Amino acid sequence: MERLAILGGSSPFTAELLRALEEARLVGWELMLYGRSHEGIEALTRLARTRLGRLGWQIYGTDRLIEALDGAGTIIHQIRYGGMEGRATDEALAQRFGVPADETLGPAGLQSALRTLAGLEQLADAIAQQCPTATVLNLTNPLSLTTWVLSRRGVRKCIGLCELPWTTVCLASGLLGLPPHQVHWRYTGLNHRGFICELNHAGQNRLGEFIDTLGEGTIEGIAAAEIRQLGALPLKYHRLFRTRGRGDHGRAAELMALRQQLLAELRERPGEYPLSLGQRRMPWYRESVVPALRALGGGPPLQQTYNTYGSDGVVREVQGCLRAAKLDLDPWYPGEGAVREWLERFVAHERAVTAVAVAPSLEGIEQALASDPSLHGQGVRDLAVSIWEGYQATTPLLPA
Repeated sequence: MERLAILGGSSPFTAELLRALEEARLVGWELMLYGRSHEGIEALTRLARTRLGRLGWQIYGTDRLIEALDGAGTIIHQIRYGGMEGRATDEALAQRFGVPADETLGPAGLQSALRTLAGLEQLADAIAQQCPTATVLNLTNPLSLTTWVLSRRGVRKCIGLCELPWTTVCLASGLLGLPPHQVHWRYTGLNHRGFICELNHAGQNRLGEFIDTLGEGTIEGIAAAEIRQLGALPLKYHRLFRTRGRGDHGRAAELMALRQQLLAELRERPGEYPLSLGQRRMPWYRESVVPALRALGGGPPLQQTYNTYGSDGVVREVQGCLRAAKLDLDPWYPGEGAVREWLERFVAHERAVTAVAVAPSLEGIEQALASDPSLHGQGVRDLAVSIWEGYQATTPLLPA
């Protein structure tokens, strides 16, 4: 029986993953839920036993990392280092400086990455020692950086999962009136910084038709004129690079309130999915995680995009096929024209961020911010000082 460990499994949002597993009718796994919240572990373990036990799952919960990793063949890593409170701190930084409040990209993402480093390195060491052959499905943001750290630190099979390229293809296919699974698409990029370069159906690239169909409308805030200029459909986060960003309040406060509501509902209705789960969309579970587990368990191979550590030291998001034995990746496509230019900027920024991860310093943070396409050169020095001072004052959160 394959053992699946969910790290960060005490979050009440994990209930949505359990529901996706039940709806997919995956059978015969052994599940270990790991997290720091005793109340959360007890509630989610009870829920999993009620909902998945009927499908033959064996369910356990623990707040000890070594116990969670023991015998794991597959690991879902979704630990949020510093919790939602850490995200709130990152969003406050963004609001103060008038920059994007994104947990993956920009200054907020960089501050989050620095807070994550110590705990992530300790986790990587534990995985490499305790279950070196396990496949790690990484969901923790900032995804490129966390995948980079885990891979560099000795986790042999680390795959970063993000549903966004696939769900963007689904939106575009729907606009064309085409079934997404009949569309062959070509993608290139880094996590949240990618481009769909082709939408092929019946032997024809339908991207031009898609642009014409879009007309005066937009897809995820991206206009037809921009897609035509790029020669590709960018992911929705490309909006951050197009114009000077403005800070916003973010979602941390909203999500913290929802977290408490979910816990209350789990207490009130043990073994039932919280009604309030519907207030947060979590498509990554159904669109990426569950299909990946099905493929790893011997089901249909999964053609999707995967974030993996490359031979040049950069984590890129590459199309490939995941099956029980291995992950086969397509060759990296460097893009053409404007897409190639954007990718070169993204890679340069990624290298600057990983350099900070190796040796955090004020100068390194400033260099990473200076190369950040979302900043447009605004307030780099002051931002760097604020992030550096926050990093020095923070006690790392380590997995127990």
